Amino acid sequence: MQPTPINKELPVQCSGFANLADALDYAAQGITGFNFYDHRGELESVLSYRDLRSEAMVLARRLMGLGLKRGDRVGIVAETDPMFQRFFFACQYAGLIPFALPAGIQLGAHSAYVGQIRRMLESCEAAIAVAPGTHLNFLEEAAAELELVMVGSPEDFDALPAPHTEFEPMGAKDPAYLQYTSGSTRFPRGVEINQETVLENLRAIAEDGLKLGREDRFVSWLPYYHDMGMIGFILVPMPAVSRLPAFQDFRHAAKAVAEADLGQQGHCFFKPDLWLRPVRKTPAPVGL
Repeated sequence: MQPTPINKELPVQCSGFANLADALDYAAQGITGFNFYDHRGELESVLSYRDLRSEAMVLARRLMGLGLKRGDRVGIVAETDPMFQRFFFACQYAGLIPFALPAGIQLGAHSAYVGQIRRMLESCEAAIAVAPGTHLNFLEEAAAELELVMVGSPEDFDALPAPHTEFEPMGAKDPAYLQYTSGSTRFPRGVEINQETVLENLRAIAEDGLKLGREDRFVSWLPYYHDMGMIGFILVPMPAVSRLPAFQDFRHAAKAVAEADLGQQGHCFFKPDLWLRPVRKTPAPVGL
């Protein structure tokens, strides 16, 4: 397995996109993408933008084949896994609204986690929900009485037929996704983020803040259900390959950063260890 190459040809483009699907269409013209590392710094999986676009389109047709309505909500348990990107962008092509469900489960907190997931699915009237095998039992328990159209693993959805249908991506004023608050002080509340808003936010971070170039790269171990995990390390890098200094907050991740040759790779994601604790604090990079 080899990591995605550095972007040397595709120009950085931070604006001019109609929606997130349009941004992925552009990124897929390049050769870079996502590289996933485990906590030992070993390359675990690779997902190029080109492959992501292709797989998301097929999955979008599978989701549309379920008879979902435009704007239906799709819950995705946000484990650090390529499945999240696949389902998130499948929703973009299909005109559905994805939202990230937390993946962190503390020891002895089974009931609390299932209850949180259930309330989030119920509050936004989710139509379908997906989780990797590690979290599927929790999700099925949470959705047991909610009458969703479908709840399953990525493999379950990949087994569905993919009828040929026309894609219906959202317009500028339509929702791009739902972002839930952390819930640290009260129950998580969902906020609709429209396409126009998220694209302008991405442009401001990439162009005005970070001033991204073709040879920049990103590294992160923030969870996808964290707003900066979503915005800063899935969406911002799409038009380019970007690099940020390692935060050095976590012992395993710092070791992995040191061992990974970031000069030869694109975006890097480290699977978070649910029981890691900060070693020391360092300021976030300027621009975030």
